[in-house]
Amino acid sequence: MTQLWMLNLTANFFTGTIPKSLCKEPILTEFMAEEYGCDALLCGPGTFHPSGAATVVGGCQPCPKTVLAEELEPPMSTVLGRSSCESAHYLVGDQNVDGRLSPKEVLRYIYFELNGSGWGDKFKPWGDMKVNECNLHGITCTNDKVTKIDLSEANLCTDGNKSAQIDHAGLCPGIPGEIRYLNETLEQFHIKSRPYFRGTIPSEMGLLTKLKALNLSGCPLLTGPIPSEIGLLTNLQIFDLSDDNINGTIPASIGDMTSLEKLNLSLNPLTGTLPSEIGLLPRLKEMRISRTDLNGTLPATLGNMISLENMDIYGNSFSGSIPHELGESKALKKIDVFNNKFSGRIPPSLSNVKTLQILHLKKNQLSGEMPSSLGELPFLVWLDASLNVLSGTIPSSFATAPMLKDLRVHGNRLYEPIPPALCSNPRMNGGNTVKYGCDAIVCPLGTFSHSNRGYAQDSSKCEKCPDGQTTMYLGSTECIELDQKDLLSMMFDVMDGDAWPEEYKKGWKDENTSVCDWAGVTCNDKEEIIGLAIPRRH
Repeated sequence: MTQLWMLNLTANFFTGTIPKSLCKEPILTEFMAEEYGCDALLCGPGTFHPSGAATVVGGCQPCPKTVLAEELEPPMSTVLGRSSCESAHYLVGDQNVDGRLSPKEVLRYIYFELNGSGWGDKFKPWGDMKVNECNLHGITCTNDKVTKIDLSEANLCTDGNKSAQIDHAGLCPGIPGEIRYLNETLEQFHIKSRPYFRGTIPSEMGLLTKLKALNLSGCPLLTGPIPSEIGLLTNLQIFDLSDDNINGTIPASIGDMTSLEKLNLSLNPLTGTLPSEIGLLPRLKEMRISRTDLNGTLPATLGNMISLENMDIYGNSFSGSIPHELGESKALKKIDVFNNKFSGRIPPSLSNVKTLQILHLKKNQLSGEMPSSLGELPFLVWLDASLNVLSGTIPSSFATAPMLKDLRVHGNRLYEPIPPALCSNPRMNGGNTVKYGCDAIVCPLGTFSHSNRGYAQDSSKCEKCPDGQTTMYLGSTECIELDQKDLLSMMFDVMDGDAWPEEYKKGWKDENTSVCDWAGVTCNDKEEIIGLAIPRRH
């Protein structure tokens, strides 16, 4: 049978012995012949395997005799190739059949489960039981114990070609639950930037209670939810799932990870809200949860995060007000809430965060006046509150802010005056104030910027509006023809109309209501305004 290269004899009731001539190449690969011998064709008498024969992930294991099985014809203890055993459970990966998985057996199982033959030559020893686990590429040991696994150099889920993924998901099902058997020693687990690595995060990951770092970032085929069991990792300091395809909600159990210092869940299709339990993380320094599908309001418990330095939550759909409790997180250096749906006023309490360096509020729906106390922050370098609906004037305190270098406030409902000292500050906005003065802060009324930035820079200066057009506010990016509704709306903002008594502001700025029906407005028969009654400012 020199031409025979495949022989499957399982799912029968053979007894006796297997001819030795079949238990070698070419019927068996050199590896299988050396590793398992004839068991690679059919499990011997008194043993079993779910496949009926040994495979790369495990050999045949003993099946104790039972009275019922021995009464069959032929007796089951004499049958070759048994795939089940009524009196025993098959332990996947158990090579030496001792009833438990050693660290090397776990690593070997991971290797074959994730198509290790395609990982690359340096990883081939992973499949060889004779090589000590501490000598494997990607493994770090401390005192002869496996403490770190890093597969970021392995060509996971490929056929060996870095650009060719395995099409069948069953050939690379993801991190096996058997990783739990490393729970006594494993402190770090990394699979980073592997474009074809797939599967889900197994719930058994929560049993690795010694873990200090878990990084599965940059794996766009890694999907499924974050298992709630992740909260069992109370020693975890770094948790990075960024740029994957993780879905579902952030589990409330994340609040149990009390040693966490760095959390990055950005660039995932996560849904739901930010759980209030996030505020139970006293050591968290970095929270990066940007460009997801999270929504709802921010929990007030953010104020409990006494170690938080960096809060990146831009590019979500968060709404409601920015909680004033955030001002209690007094270690904050950066707050980035760009491109959300926040409304209400900028919390004055943020001026209590004396360490704050970057405040990015751009592209929300924030209203009211900018707190002048923000200009008193000693280390504030960058403030972008552009593209909101802020009203009033630019606080003069910004002109004397000791470290402020970038101030972006265009695209709001601001009006003059602009603080002169701000316009002459040579370090402001890249030094453009030296060339363009106040225009480098915001374009004045009656002008606009082609750059859609609402301020002057070398590539786009503030230009005068065409005849018959003007702008309603400072820092405009387009000119319009004003009608009486526009003029009244501008007056409403300048006079802080939001603070008027309800009876005076009824109908104001309602696009679906005629200006003549606004409270206090009197019109003639031609719907021309002939009278105004507005509250007196106190």
